[in-house]
Amino acid sequence: MEAAFGPFPKFDESLSIQEFWMRQADNMRRLGSKLERLRRVQARQRPDPASFDESHLIFVAYTLPWIPEQNEETKEWKLVPNEMGGLISTLKSISYKTHWVGYIHECIEDKEEREKIKRELKERNCTPVFIDDKEVRNNFESFLSDVIWQLFHYNMPSIFNKYLETYENYWKAYQTVNELFAETVRSIYKEDDMVWVHDYQFMLVPQMLRRDAQNMKIGFFLHTPFPGPEIFRIIPFRAEILKGLLGSNLIGFNAYDYGRHFLGSCTKLLGLQCSTEGVDAMRLGGTFCVVGAYPIGIDAEKFEKALTNASVKAEMAQLRETFGDRLIILGVDKLDGVKGILLKLNAFELFLSQNPSWREKCVLVEIINPDVKERSENRKLLSQIHEKVTKINGQYGTFTNMPIHQLDTFLDFEKLAALYMLSDVCMITSIRDGMNLISYEYVACQKDNHGVLILSEFAGAAKSLGAGALTVNPWNVKHTAKSIKKALEMPKKERQKRSLIVHDYVSKHTAQDWAQSFVSDLESSCKEMTEFRAKIPKALNISDTVNLFSRKKRRLLIFDLMQLTEKIKHIDYEQFHNLVKISYRVKEALKRLSAEKSVVVIIISSIEKKYMERLFDGYKVWIMAENGFYYKYGTDSEWKTLRESVDLSWHDGVYNVLRYFMERTPGSYIVGGYHDSSYISWHYNNETVSTSDSEFQTTQANDLLVNLFADPLSNANADVLFGRNSIQIRPLKVSPMYCLDKIMKTEIGDHETFDFISIISKLYRKDEDIYKFLVTDDFLSGSVSVHEPDRKNSTKTGSTASPLDIDHLTQHLDQLQKKQEDSEEKDNGSGGGGTVADDSKSVDETKSIGAASSHTLFSREERDVFLCTTEMVESYA
Repeated sequence: MEAAFGPFPKFDESLSIQEFWMRQADNMRRLGSKLERLRRVQARQRPDPASFDESHLIFVAYTLPWIPEQNEETKEWKLVPNEMGGLISTLKSISYKTHWVGYIHECIEDKEEREKIKRELKERNCTPVFIDDKEVRNNFESFLSDVIWQLFHYNMPSIFNKYLETYENYWKAYQTVNELFAETVRSIYKEDDMVWVHDYQFMLVPQMLRRDAQNMKIGFFLHTPFPGPEIFRIIPFRAEILKGLLGSNLIGFNAYDYGRHFLGSCTKLLGLQCSTEGVDAMRLGGTFCVVGAYPIGIDAEKFEKALTNASVKAEMAQLRETFGDRLIILGVDKLDGVKGILLKLNAFELFLSQNPSWREKCVLVEIINPDVKERSENRKLLSQIHEKVTKINGQYGTFTNMPIHQLDTFLDFEKLAALYMLSDVCMITSIRDGMNLISYEYVACQKDNHGVLILSEFAGAAKSLGAGALTVNPWNVKHTAKSIKKALEMPKKERQKRSLIVHDYVSKHTAQDWAQSFVSDLESSCKEMTEFRAKIPKALNISDTVNLFSRKKRRLLIFDLMQLTEKIKHIDYEQFHNLVKISYRVKEALKRLSAEKSVVVIIISSIEKKYMERLFDGYKVWIMAENGFYYKYGTDSEWKTLRESVDLSWHDGVYNVLRYFMERTPGSYIVGGYHDSSYISWHYNNETVSTSDSEFQTTQANDLLVNLFADPLSNANADVLFGRNSIQIRPLKVSPMYCLDKIMKTEIGDHETFDFISIISKLYRKDEDIYKFLVTDDFLSGSVSVHEPDRKNSTKTGSTASPLDIDHLTQHLDQLQKKQEDSEEKDNGSGGGGTVADDSKSVDETKSIGAASSHTLFSREERDVFLCTTEMVESYA
């Protein structure tokens, strides 16, 4: 580490604590930059944008880079650049071949004018979407501003105080507009195009597109925060919104926290299995949705070039003449309650009251971008801001000096850049913000001035720029006032170090870097899913499988207990383990198979040892109990453990949580958790209860998962398995795969001689690694095609597999053995029992049969529980 990155500084007593930690931060910044470069080289070879020349990157956005503007005199419409959208300016800097689909906010009633605008936009690679129904348009925009925007910024939507019919109409309008956008995308989409949907206005579009095109490459990026599950669940249409988003291959957020909130909502509200990589939404008709954090950037070069722009320098000179030698504190905010403008003014007022000497030496320049829609709540907010500014100026101002200069306007680029460059402090006090690119723009313009950034800890930018900024809690007005004083009085050396940290980040993590990272990951996730779908095989041909089985010399058969037992319905599931039994036909089949010296039979199960002993008393087969933590051969031998020591310190905490939910969930019960058991599971049976109880059970199961991860399992060495009507917790590295590996290596020994392997099982998703294990080089010394399960497609073939296929297999074996013996007697050939290899087919033909039927699966269940049948063929030429 020292040779690669340089030694960490030792504490120098001549340094202040603050200087020492600034040096540490500087060292960590260099280390982070090198690690970032190393990560990019090793983990991601990003494609050149030129590689997408033949395809488009289709942006779906709330507005377009060109917007129509009407001449007041001639009433004609013409296109002008859209300078007001922050997203527009960011995306315009991306060097991809793009096509835009966006909303035209202006009402163009004249058909000829509208067609002209469409043609001109098409020439600029834009497709407009017009919403002609005024009511739909108003309801759609009201839903965005009054519901989604408020909720995603942790404000209780006022809409819920209105009539039910009102927000139902809002929701219908939102669905209508999203469908209109989806239809527009379909009309221009070509194969290999990528669709990138932006922001909360179009959260239903991904699923609408996925519905008609399973292989479409769809990405979604949310520019606002995503609230925690307890906030998000307030919205009545929560499930529909989540399902809409889960049509994406990749969902990006500005911060890890937002992604974590989204995953928590998927688990809590939809009961989906989530991991750090994403969400498996295939059972909802979606795909595997990768979730990641992609902090957005800006075109930093554009702002740095402004440093030498003559018009910008002229603006700076004029501003310096206006403010003299006073230090400038800059605020640039959209007129919205979430921007915390009143909190900023309160903090500045307190700062002036506590620091009289600064009253004539500094000025707060507050630029407020007006609300173009002039919403009533924003008009009220603006009135409060004006009152506050008037009060502060009246109390602390003089005839020649006003402590606050406040403007309600949009500044053009030159004036804004000049303010950025001239300001000594930039102050952002958002109470909730997805990112806040004002902070990035200010930093980009402070290459030489080394201004100080005061940044709210509730802004997404704080996750990226917090190392060099002064982070504040805007609600703590006293602390914010102290931070203003600290920023104004900060020594030059510290200002330079802080400025270097944030400027280095902003200049490297640009909008192009952000887009390239997102598009690269979108391409990768789509490619993986395409390969995944391509491996879905045809249904297993039982006759071909039996033919192969009969010709092989050494066969391994693995069965899941639940595929051998008689199905018992509508019983008290607490008594299931005592009532479960194996039918006579299956017992006879097992005895005949286990009697063959060339056949090894292994039974896998999650139930306890005593039940496995009762079910398989007298059988010469390998049996596993408790997911493979215990195993033995036959019933006469002693049980062996997979691992000699295992950490079960989480048992008590998990049991308490499970018991809490069991006592409050009718029809649920706990299995395991005893002194000698390795696992604990919580079961509920929603087939034998009323619909309302069933829904409540599902909700409780989702809540249980959230509570497990939040407390007893936050740092535990345990695995959580979420199946149909059950949640199981067990030690790490305990599974049928690990047990099979140990049996093969320590008990059987010659596993490489198996030339036929069949597994019929119904496993938890996490236990499906056993399929891959069976065809790795560690297990077989050959090359066999591996196919991943596809849950969505598998539901169509569920009726083709029977849980009693083992009986079917032995019947065919008898017939083939008899035919083999008759053939050998007729030809005077030498026999080797009933399993002599058949040379009537070539090795290549045998291989082709194996490849055609390998890793086939069938589904009989709605969610997460599947009947998987795998047949592997390996020829040793």
